[in-house]
Amino acid sequence: MFDTILGLLVVFAIIAAVASAVVELWVRIWGLRMRNLRAALIDLLDAQSQVSSQCCERQAAIRLTDAMLSAYRRERALDVIPGSMPPEVFARLLLRLGEMHPPVLRRHLADITQGADDPHVALAQWFATAMEEVSARWRWRTRLRLAVAGIVLAIVGNVDAIFLFRFMLNDHSAVATVVQRVKEAIPDGIEHGDLAQSAQLWLFLMHFPVGWPPAAWHWAVPLGWLLTGVAASLGAPFWWDLLRSMLRVRGHRAAPMSHAPRQRESVVQGTVNPVAPSLPDIEPVRQALAHWQDPAARAVVLAACSAVVYAPPWQADAWWQELGVKVAPFADTGVGTQGAVLDVGPSLVVVFRGTEMRAEDWATDARFVLTQPQWLAAAAVRQPSHVGWWLRLRNWWRRTRGDLPLVDTRVGEPAIHSGFSEALSDVLYRHLHQLVRDMRTDNHPPGCIWTGHSLGGALATLAAARCVLKGTPVQEVSTFGQPRVGNAAFAAWYQRQLGAVHYTYAGVHDPVSLLPPVVMGYAPVGQLRLLHASGSVESTPPLWYQHLAQGTALWHDGSDALQDGAAAHGINATLDQLMAWWDTQQRGVPATS
Repeated sequence: MFDTILGLLVVFAIIAAVASAVVELWVRIWGLRMRNLRAALIDLLDAQSQVSSQCCERQAAIRLTDAMLSAYRRERALDVIPGSMPPEVFARLLLRLGEMHPPVLRRHLADITQGADDPHVALAQWFATAMEEVSARWRWRTRLRLAVAGIVLAIVGNVDAIFLFRFMLNDHSAVATVVQRVKEAIPDGIEHGDLAQSAQLWLFLMHFPVGWPPAAWHWAVPLGWLLTGVAASLGAPFWWDLLRSMLRVRGHRAAPMSHAPRQRESVVQGTVNPVAPSLPDIEPVRQALAHWQDPAARAVVLAACSAVVYAPPWQADAWWQELGVKVAPFADTGVGTQGAVLDVGPSLVVVFRGTEMRAEDWATDARFVLTQPQWLAAAAVRQPSHVGWWLRLRNWWRRTRGDLPLVDTRVGEPAIHSGFSEALSDVLYRHLHQLVRDMRTDNHPPGCIWTGHSLGGALATLAAARCVLKGTPVQEVSTFGQPRVGNAAFAAWYQRQLGAVHYTYAGVHDPVSLLPPVVMGYAPVGQLRLLHASGSVESTPPLWYQHLAQGTALWHDGSDALQDGAAAHGINATLDQLMAWWDTQQRGVPATS
């Protein structure tokens, strides 16, 4: 029974994750967050004027709201109208635009701030109180949208919760297979899974009888769909947390009967510390570090570092100490960005951790709207450039709606992935450079090496770009399975500045290096090196062939190709391919074509 409940939780978690993605896509296409904020501000200002029956006052509130949103967008250099606004920003902009207020509204604003020591604080508190109700309504609507999306997915895929529960009660082998694969793919629950492990979870539904036609139609089928929709409304984080907790409980229950092999042990400073099996073997990495000047050996070391930052701190610390590497970890709890500054001897290395099975990381990856932060404005070049049809269609759709101001995308200027931009905050960037300065010695060359896997590679790219604009030297950028981070204008500028020292490593079946696609306005950066399991490396792979190969594989192999692509994106698979490349280099076999 316990494994049956676990299997049902896996189904609910997957459906909730898909429903969340569908709802998020719907919200972004229709700009619902922007609409919600704009409507709330208009109602707030119009109600305060107490003359909502007069059309002119309503129009004045609309003009004031649009002026505030436009000023906020220009101030933050945002590509789109924001979906939220801090209370202190609202107070400052409202006072700044005071000349536009209608007389009645000005009098009531004076009443709000009367007797207050600081008008900004009074207005900010008034706004925060009013927005609490707006936020509550938004959360309720989001749950309703999730429920609707979950029911639609349940009907389309025939994901009947009642039928699945009965099936899993009778077919223990299928449930045991899924539970075992979940435990193998996600050590210690799902807290430390990488992107490949996460993608594999989406394929677990294939172990269950879902899809049309149903085995038998009866009155309980719609009820099963409804239960699936209700489960989706609770959100993916709820089910992931519950699944992690139950996996831990199951692990404790099964511990006395477990015959699993013991973990490898390493002696560090006279004590015995367990090292997770997923961590790279220390000896090959130590040998590669001894051949640091060899590009293949250096790539092996950097990929190993990118793998170790996924591990829990106590495991990572033991691994660093055994390798003889000095480490200074860093983290930005606000956005979930984590990593470490390393002194590997020949150079200083800054490594960012990639995507994990956490809501913060998936939210970062999903915010693919292009934006130009303030620090990137110095690289702007006002000239026309090619832009994808998706961006053109988005601007045309905004223009036809008419209810929101048209956003100037400034297609000739560099723009980057908004989620990646927010993940590398100004505070974190300054903290990183302070850590680098504290660790630097006279033996280190100027600059440092920036690296990371997946999301970590994207952040390493943006950090290196910021170094260029700050006049800080960059020794090298090596990323593994990195998604694209900016538009064609950013890519052209980046290639001129860092293209000669940026190496992007990706497996031949790894689709992430092709995402987000060109049709959404994105372009690749760096020198792409396509890795093969045989140890060969293509330094100039034809992109059209990659697309054709992926499409052909998906057509013939279906889910197997998807699973292969997810596995190929994992840092362990990339590290194995780099090891094979270095081995061919040591044996003197030509590996680059």
